[in-house]
Amino acid sequence: MAKVSGFVQDLVEQHRLFGSKEAFTLFHSKVANQIHHSLFSIGSEHLEHLDNAIVETNWANITWDEDFSVIIPTLNAGPRFEHCLSSIKAQINVGRIEIIIVDSGSTDKTVEIAKKMNVRLIQIDKSDFSHSQARNLGAEQAKYQNLFFTVQDAFIPHTNWLFKLCSILHQNQLSAVSTVEKAGEQASLYSKFAAYGHQKFMGAVDKDRLMTMPNSTNPALMRQNSNLSNIACLIHKQVFDEYKFRGSYGEDVDLGLRLIKDKKKLGLVSSLKINHFHERPLLHHLKRSYADAYFLTKTFKNECNFPHSNLSDLLEECFYCWSINLHLNNDNSLNLSHSESSTEFSRRFFSLLHHYSQVIDHQNVHLPVKTGKDLQEINQFFLKINISTLTANKSIKRPGQILIGIKNHLMEVCKFIHSSESQEDDFKIKAFIDCVNKVFTDHIGQAIGEWVADHEQSIESEKFNDLHFFLSKNI
Repeated sequence: MAKVSGFVQDLVEQHRLFGSKEAFTLFHSKVANQIHHSLFSIGSEHLEHLDNAIVETNWANITWDEDFSVIIPTLNAGPRFEHCLSSIKAQINVGRIEIIIVDSGSTDKTVEIAKKMNVRLIQIDKSDFSHSQARNLGAEQAKYQNLFFTVQDAFIPHTNWLFKLCSILHQNQLSAVSTVEKAGEQASLYSKFAAYGHQKFMGAVDKDRLMTMPNSTNPALMRQNSNLSNIACLIHKQVFDEYKFRGSYGEDVDLGLRLIKDKKKLGLVSSLKINHFHERPLLHHLKRSYADAYFLTKTFKNECNFPHSNLSDLLEECFYCWSINLHLNNDNSLNLSHSESSTEFSRRFFSLLHHYSQVIDHQNVHLPVKTGKDLQEINQFFLKINISTLTANKSIKRPGQILIGIKNHLMEVCKFIHSSESQEDDFKIKAFIDCVNKVFTDHIGQAIGEWVADHEQSIESEKFNDLHFFLSKNI
């Protein structure tokens, strides 16, 4: 721990690189009200825990005569899909299991695998798909009283897993229960940190949680107590038939929110993690973070943290941040092959980040010519919204709100690396830069999503429709 605290101290001493002390303090006062990236702002002391949810000594002597309907929406599920289905079929100490696949137009071997694995297959047109509709359709066809919702690229890590989850549901008289995700050894640094960060925010790092309606309607507490996740969600069919999913996005959290408002009890289980991760292109991260922030701001009515007076000003700052990221990607000094620890590399990285934030601040923002395909897709997004017309003939001012959030997020990533021996020993510059790209993209999407959700009525309808449609499409 001495190594970790020393590293954190070193970063704090460098706060001058992140703007003024006042700006740094301002960010931390605002981040307490954020939803999308307030991973470390609300402590678990405000949350209830299911300390006695699992009685380990009884596992060998208990059997549940429970039948399960497992519902999985699919679209081009890929090579891991058969592993997903096999892990469900391998479950023991339970009754019958039926697997219902709702496929929306796969062109790979998804349907072939589903037929080979002898599961129930419902096929719909891609145009008819929504996250709610596909799952509701599967639930309507379900024969059994325990509905388990999961996704095509998740898999259950051991054969007693569903039995244990069912035990928690019944022993604690829950209406529904979800588990946290484990990213897996093959996952990227970004995916591992994202899984850890979400558990940290939810107060579910190595703790099973009871979720009920909190006394306070603080948006973060409401979010922390309504966290059903369709990565792994077990719910009584009778309860589900009464409520069902609704909306085009965030249907699981919306269901959880309605349930706790009606005095239902939910569970979030860390002791039974489900294996799940996927590596998506940067454009997907931009869209997903936009959709998350838009949905959460609308649903929990949290205060927008970006005080820009109009959309053009916000997009200018997003473009400014993205330009900094591209310059970091093009800086060959970050890829020097000389041996250095992750701490030494972190110091160099944050120094360069500060450098480019100052240099670009005093010239017209521009995009470096040399960029990879993944980065180019984000460049094309800014071209699509005509950012060049916004930035013509003037230098970008540096309000810094988005950039401060990015820097804070990256500091937490570095602390995560230093708190884990496996991450420290396996530190790779390329993996860190990949994580940096995704963090920049996430915060840009978050900023746009929050701002648009909060100012929707004041945005020109045509401009809003174009932006919202592009960023919401295929998510």
